[in-house]
Amino acid sequence: MNDEVRAKLRAEIEARGLTHAQLAALIGTNRPQVTRYMTGERGNVTPEFERMLAALGFRLTLERLPAAPDEKRE
Repeated sequence: MNDEVRAKLRAEIEARGLTHAQLAALIGTNRPQVTRYMTGERGNVTPEFERMLAALGFRLTLERLPAAPDEKRE
């Protein structure tokens, strides 16, 4: 997870007045797991991470970037 994503999540957590422990309880995990995501120690997208996004009103999307002129896409 990059810094921009973490900043957006941090802002939403603060806006909702949640602690990492409260967010962990909402998504069925523990506080250290939430902290690992928020500090960048854990960056893989997992079902747990997707539940955290959903609990904060976000979803993960995949967007194809335009190909550079010298790239071929099949």
